[in-house]
Amino acid sequence: MKLTCTQENLSKGLTVVGKSIGKDSTLPVLSNVLLTTDNKRLKLSTTNLEIGTSCLIGAKVEKEGKITVPAQLLSNYINNLPAEQINIEAKGTDLKISSGSYNANIKGIDSQEFPLIPKIEEKPFAKVSGKDLKTALSQIIFASANDESRPEIAGVYLKTDKSKIRLAATDSYRLAEKVVEVTAGAEEEVEMIVPISAMLELNRILSEQDEAVEIASSDNQVRFSFGDVELVSRLVEGQYPEYQRIIPKELETKAQVSNKELSTALRTSSFFSQKDVAEVVVKTKASQGVVEIIAESGEVGKNVTKVKAEKIEGGDREISFNPQYLLDCLLNIGTDKVSLMITADEKVGALKPIGAGEQDYVYIIMPIVKK
Repeated sequence: MKLTCTQENLSKGLTVVGKSIGKDSTLPVLSNVLLTTDNKRLKLSTTNLEIGTSCLIGAKVEKEGKITVPAQLLSNYINNLPAEQINIEAKGTDLKISSGSYNANIKGIDSQEFPLIPKIEEKPFAKVSGKDLKTALSQIIFASANDESRPEIAGVYLKTDKSKIRLAATDSYRLAEKVVEVTAGAEEEVEMIVPISAMLELNRILSEQDEAVEIASSDNQVRFSFGDVELVSRLVEGQYPEYQRIIPKELETKAQVSNKELSTALRTSSFFSQKDVAEVVVKTKASQGVVEIIAESGEVGKNVTKVKAEKIEGGDREISFNPQYLLDCLLNIGTDKVSLMITADEKVGALKPIGAGEQDYVYIIMPIVKK
């Protein structure tokens, strides 16, 4: 292998693939990045055996070849080089790098030892705006469980048809669902559970630009491809809970409030909640046009914050929540104003954005039931 590329392109490519490296001490090659010449470009690939990420960058290739070298070392070195041309040459399992007055020799591992990242030959079953998908993932992934004993909810549920993709995440205490329109969809419904680790990685590397993302799957694997980047992940086996049954058809009390003001009230009140139970009481008072956030602890004291509501529909309600569960949604919902909703029997609460995405997103939260 012998090629030339820019420091900027190589640095960006290594940043894209850098989080998919493995940490298995019994298989050192998982800590490496695979460099391969591919159709007159340089392909960077990493895998942890569950997720595989690859990125193509522009390069002037003089000699074809491949090699694996420690990903962290290579990334740290390249990131600290000046923004100039970089010459790369592989000889055996050594990688020689030169740029101006900088010269390095990195010991690598034979590329034959690098695990194969599954190739999905199936045609994409959906195409969606990358910007829309990134927004959707930001709005739901925090609600997923982090519980290896229940792998089916330690992931994101994805269901697509001709016109939309439905994404959902839950940890049994809360649920986030987002519907995104597709530019091309499946003739038949396709559904799957993608591990949360893969969705977190996809959200990290997706661009803010409106770049199309193609989704394909086969043999219990899924591929997300956009631009010069591909992410391949295994799928979670099992049946996702029938979560739509817990989404209430009627949320009687609805209070429209400022996202910022409600977030501040929840954050300050949480300082006064009991150490063993993170809890705040939420009261809607239609006659006063306010939502009260109350927290009290025998050890610390009591705090009451009144948040002005633009409008309150329905009767007065009182319900207890874990404040962090509300804050997680408010931080990612993406609108200045939100609708805080409570069922008539005070068994379920919900948050929805006011404005963009109002009809396409819902966040359900279960209350804290006092014994």
